[in-house]
Amino acid sequence: MAVPEKKRPQRKPAPRRMKKSSLKKKLPMLTIAGLLAVFVVWRTASVLLSSPEPPRPVLENVGDSGREIRKNEEKKPDMEPSRKAKAAEKPVKKEEPPAKPVPETEKKPEPAVSSQPVPQKPVPVTAARGQGKAAGRVSIVIDDVGSNMELLKEALRVLPGSVTFAVIPFQPYSRESAELLHAEGFGVILHSPMQAEDPAKCRDCISVGMTRRQVAGTLDLQFASVPHAEGLNNHTGSRATKDPVLMSYVMDELRRRKLFFLDSRTTPLTEAFAVSKKSGVRSAERKVFLDDESIESGILLKMDELALAGMNEKKAVGIGHLRPATIKVLSKRIPYWQGREIEFIPLREAVE
Repeated sequence: MAVPEKKRPQRKPAPRRMKKSSLKKKLPMLTIAGLLAVFVVWRTASVLLSSPEPPRPVLENVGDSGREIRKNEEKKPDMEPSRKAKAAEKPVKKEEPPAKPVPETEKKPEPAVSSQPVPQKPVPVTAARGQGKAAGRVSIVIDDVGSNMELLKEALRVLPGSVTFAVIPFQPYSRESAELLHAEGFGVILHSPMQAEDPAKCRDCISVGMTRRQVAGTLDLQFASVPHAEGLNNHTGSRATKDPVLMSYVMDELRRRKLFFLDSRTTPLTEAFAVSKKSGVRSAERKVFLDDESIESGILLKMDELALAGMNEKKAVGIGHLRPATIKVLSKRIPYWQGREIEFIPLREAVE
């Protein structure tokens, strides 16, 4: 008979409550110790890195901002009295000793200052400052002269002698303007009226359909009104300059008179410059209109465009008009570009 086997009693695992309870007891102490360590490190670093702020000097006679600084300085309680005293004693600016009086015999009268610009002599302008070869050559022509003598005199006073003036015939001051320009050494050309697209605007002008004799007779009258003319450029003429036959009559007359021609290019379809070259007439064509917009900023930009064209193409011709804004801008911008080695030449030197 088998004896039943005795069951061994199972051991229960030891409870871990003792470890948890001991950790809970130590946690507050560990937290406090960690905070104390962080505080000690922060305090030590702040003491080592901090430095006393240097005192600010007291400012005198500096306006609203200075008064605000003085108010802030008065509110600081930690500023020592000795520092305040030193700052107050320190002068902001040394007073210079009074100038030694000049005896009455040595005093020179000061020249009167005028608000008017200094007049310039109308002499030909060469390469800027004479420094080597010019970077480009530019010729400027002023159209529509003959109806305003006061503005013309102002232009002659402030513009250099390289500027050429185109005088419209049959105006109140056409002859007088041409005589004055010639006497002052400026170049004069005839600003010849030619037929525009609108026939009604053509008065005493060279028109399509004229014969060779009629063109010659019209130019005789126009040149008689503008003495000392060295050449001719067209006034309007968007219709006339497109007619190569009419332009050939004009060039024949200019060749006979030994004068040059400037194509104002009032139309992109002009034939005048091409015909002048074929006819053997010295000629040039306009590159830039300076004052399509009669405002100073626009004229200035166009003047710069003309100067850059002179640099790129070695020679360029610009046309402006006798207007106050144009004269003002040119009187300032021409010297500017002279300083950048642009040579301003009369139109007679720009034609080929």
